[in-house]
Amino acid sequence: MEKRRWHMPKFGIFKGYDRNAKLFGLEAMLTNSSVTLTTGMFLTGVLVMLGLDDLTIGMVASSGTWSFMLSILASYVVTRVRNRKLLQAMVMLAYRTLTCLPVFLLPLFTHQVLPAMTAAVMIISANLITSIFNVGYSIFYMDNLPKKNTTAYIYERMMWMRISFCTVSLIMGLVLDRMNRSYGGFLLVFIVAFVLGIMDVICIMKMEDRAQAEAPAEKPRLRLMAPLKDKRYLVFLTFIFVYFLFLNMCTSYISLYQVKYLELSYATLSLYNTSVYVLMIIMTRVWSKLEYRLGRMKMLTICAIGMALEYTLFGLVTKETLFFMFLSPFAVGMGASGFWTCLLPYRYDLMPKADKVSYEGWYGMIYGMAGLLGAAIAGKLEPLLPTVRLSSFAITPYQWIYLGASLLCCLTALGFFAVNRRMEHGDEMKKKA
Repeated sequence: MEKRRWHMPKFGIFKGYDRNAKLFGLEAMLTNSSVTLTTGMFLTGVLVMLGLDDLTIGMVASSGTWSFMLSILASYVVTRVRNRKLLQAMVMLAYRTLTCLPVFLLPLFTHQVLPAMTAAVMIISANLITSIFNVGYSIFYMDNLPKKNTTAYIYERMMWMRISFCTVSLIMGLVLDRMNRSYGGFLLVFIVAFVLGIMDVICIMKMEDRAQAEAPAEKPRLRLMAPLKDKRYLVFLTFIFVYFLFLNMCTSYISLYQVKYLELSYATLSLYNTSVYVLMIIMTRVWSKLEYRLGRMKMLTICAIGMALEYTLFGLVTKETLFFMFLSPFAVGMGASGFWTCLLPYRYDLMPKADKVSYEGWYGMIYGMAGLLGAAIAGKLEPLLPTVRLSSFAITPYQWIYLGASLLCCLTALGFFAVNRRMEHGDEMKKKA
């Protein structure tokens, strides 16, 4: 009996691409929608409800970033697994389960400290496990990108991904406010996240790993130190570490600052996030055209500065000056939309095909280290910094961190651009010689 083949639904998106490319697009929409509901303001709301202190909340909320430190270890796993698709699905299922279980099991605990500790441990464990997914998925995705119109596909995939998690975030934020931020509201949010996660796992299993099928039977050799001998990639890793060290000093505590100290409703936060995502969606198309005119290096620099300016504006945000917060989407919407979309092909172009697993492993580890140190430094600095009052305006410790760290991010981006220009000039002089 002939086995029936599952067909991709005919959505009005990703036109002109094959079934696998459409599945990669659908998978991105599902996984990012699920992640949105179990991180950021939703996760912070649960942790605040459980009564955790600021440093712990910041470290747990940022564990999705600093768990990338295990990317080097994950690269060993990835190179030794033949069925990459099955590995991705299993890791993702474990991640979704561990992330959602603390909320599902909350009524079983009678002592307040136990669920808080359990939630922290399980969420951090989930993010550590998913470091294997992150390295494996990046290679899996890059290996199976469409051969034609690759850049256009990446931009379109990113656009639909943002539309999906923007919609989910807005709807569930309104639902959570409607239910008065109660446990029932958070339970509903995490149930939706879990269902989306299961759909994501099914989608992964329906994909075809063509590159793996065409690969030779012997296990690939992992040249772990190869990236450190590549001068241009080493400069890139240095930029990633320094820039995200400063940026994570801001991002690790931004949801906490919004939920706990500004006491913003989830409807307001959803509206804010939606405005960010809408601008990102609009600018995705713009950046896809500008990339050819500006070049990736110049575009990365401009977008990195735009991302940092969001937190410069947050350095001016208090309960009395909330209008500054609604200016920041213009900075992050324009900056982040181009930065993350451009970073993948830029990084991919720097990698030799034979060593991309080790290159991606080093990238993940450096990115994770920056996340851990950024969150820890900001958490330790916050109690030491003063609150300065200027007439009716007060600058709190978190605002000092946002102002200082965002300025250092901008200087780092400009430094990266200058170093690359000098390296390109040196390469041109060698060719002429």
